[in-house]
Amino acid sequence: MSNTTPATASDSVSNDDLSQIIPTIKTRKFNGVDVTIARFKMGRLPAVLAAIAPLKEMLTLKDKLDITSLFMLHADECLTLTAVLANQPRVFVDELELDEGVELLTQLLEVNADFFVQQVLPLLTGMFKKIAAELTQRAEALGQNNSNS
Repeated sequence: MSNTTPATASDSVSNDDLSQIIPTIKTRKFNGVDVTIARFKMGRLPAVLAAIAPLKEMLTLKDKLDITSLFMLHADECLTLTAVLANQPRVFVDELELDEGVELLTQLLEVNADFFVQQVLPLLTGMFKKIAAELTQRAEALGQNNSNS
């Protein structure tokens, strides 16, 4: 009889592999409130898109993202984005200590970074191009109608 135990699926999969398949959800206390640090859900997409629109250019610099510069250039938008990603009211974020707010936004951006860069930003860029093309078409049509009058 052998003393070896049969191999299981978990033996060949590391914890890093599992965290990529099943993202880890963390809960942290900020200002006495448990905040879930996780990818945002589909129902938050419209609010997330609205919140990141002004930050789009800076968020594409994934490897060079500077949270300090982001806050300095877009403080109000950063606070709004933090509230949206944390699924908390804006007043909650407004009441955080500065270091807590920066830490919370950093953690939320880290957990959502790949999703932002690979999914949301291309979607947002495509939407802006489509809107710009439609506005150009309408402006041209209005110009033609005015010249025919």
